[in-house]
Amino acid sequence: MHHSRFALLASLLIAALCLPTGPAFGQGLIVDHTKTTITQIPEAAILQAKQTLRIAYGHTSHGSQLIDGMNGLVGFMNGRGYPNNLYAWNEAGSNGALRLDDNAFSSFGADDLGAPNRTAWDGATRSYLAANPSTNVIIWSWCGQVDGSQAEIQNYLDRMSQLERDFPAVRFVYMTGHLNGGGATGNVNVRNNQIRAYCLANNKTLYDFADIESYDPDGLVHYMPLNCDDGCNYTSGGVGHNWATEWQAAHTQNVDWYNCGAAHSQPLNANRKAYAAWWLWARLAGWAGPVADSTPPTVPASLHTTSVAYNRVELAWSAAVDAESGVSGYRIYRGGAFLSFATGTSYADATVSAGESYTYTVRAVNGASLLSGDSNTVTADTPVPTDTQDPSVPGNLQAGAITTTTLHLTWNASTDNIGVTGYRVYRDGSLRTTVAGTSFDDSGLTPATSYSYRVSALDAAGNESDQSAARTVQTTDPTDTEPPSVPNGLTVGTVTSTTVQLSWNAATDNNAVAGTMCTATVRWSPRPRARALATLGARLRQRTATG
Repeated sequence: MHHSRFALLASLLIAALCLPTGPAFGQGLIVDHTKTTITQIPEAAILQAKQTLRIAYGHTSHGSQLIDGMNGLVGFMNGRGYPNNLYAWNEAGSNGALRLDDNAFSSFGADDLGAPNRTAWDGATRSYLAANPSTNVIIWSWCGQVDGSQAEIQNYLDRMSQLERDFPAVRFVYMTGHLNGGGATGNVNVRNNQIRAYCLANNKTLYDFADIESYDPDGLVHYMPLNCDDGCNYTSGGVGHNWATEWQAAHTQNVDWYNCGAAHSQPLNANRKAYAAWWLWARLAGWAGPVADSTPPTVPASLHTTSVAYNRVELAWSAAVDAESGVSGYRIYRGGAFLSFATGTSYADATVSAGESYTYTVRAVNGASLLSGDSNTVTADTPVPTDTQDPSVPGNLQAGAITTTTLHLTWNASTDNIGVTGYRVYRDGSLRTTVAGTSFDDSGLTPATSYSYRVSALDAAGNESDQSAARTVQTTDPTDTEPPSVPNGLTVGTVTSTTVQLSWNAATDNNAVAGTMCTATVRWSPRPRARALATLGARLRQRTATG
């Protein structure tokens, strides 16, 4: 039995649900070898992908090139001066990483587009989405089975198209199959061209696996017509070559390319698969693509400190301007060395030590990845602390008033030996805001998406408590229009002067029952002891997680 207590002062009405809107995806999109310049993707677009995408990927060995490439990319880009772990991913999306469920469908009966057969992936996709409704990107790869008949490939295309109609809030990514040395007239290329033509004609999203491995980074030679295979081997003038190993040998490791796993192939091929994958993620998350822009943004002005504590320095500055490609974010430097990246005009450095002096500058980055000059320099001298005791951890973090794009958080107040001055709210591992009270209204969320929240407490000395236990919340889903069953067994329990205890049997729903709406008809009694309300009748109505 579910139990709820309601203070009934007149007629009671709980919960008002908003109608959701679908996630904003682009129209048609082709990601091929021309979409592998990762430095053209603004850092802000990477962050947006990490915040909004919930990806499920099905593959076997050839498809693992994307994953191996993405794994190696993290350290490679860290070493090139990009924000630490900017390109990180994991299956939970924890610590601010991209949420990508790798080998997502194996437990649902399929591994790739041809294993165990050519249709199992369809049912596995449907079962997976039923169990994971917050997923908004589905991508499947081939492992040789693209070498089939025209009818078999058309069946794949038809099934993908039907999934798009059945799940309009999900972006389905089509894919070509790997090269096999058959050249331009071989069946694999014919079937890949069938997939390409369909995607172009019908405004689909295509990750062109075969085209990406048909070119080296210079892009001057098309290796597929030279009978190039999946290992990057080809023949020219009767001499065997490998475009990947030859390019690697002529360039500098960890500067121009990085070592990583690459099933059936070479690291450079997996590098390029990873670059293209992040181009895909960024475009799906709303990035419009690179803009022709040769002018850097203006210099950020008025850099200053807003708070200096023994363990934290908070900075703020005036926004830069870029009329062509726009300002995508800011790079923060400490002592002349790159420190971090921020999309807004403030930043908190929590890596300082007490009793030290630090200097900071900021540079703006535009949509073409061009940097402005340095801002003014600001110096922060951290004090020696007199109070080093952290506040207690906020408890009982709760979420309510959940709609497609908003929710309300509350928690219990913390205590401190001197006094609590505020609370930091973290969403998916990143600081969302700092508030003075014990509640926060979050907005701008994506429908049918799960978010994880934690809260910490602050005191005047800058001490921060440990973060609270996580509260995972899913925004409502615009595609779920099936109401739950009617609850039954409504009974009235204890009645006091201000409360009435009600209980009922749980309802069921195709998605989930997220809450209860209660309405009651009440009557005032003129007798002093019964200024409490007498319940004449009550009705309950369940609501789903989607409203």
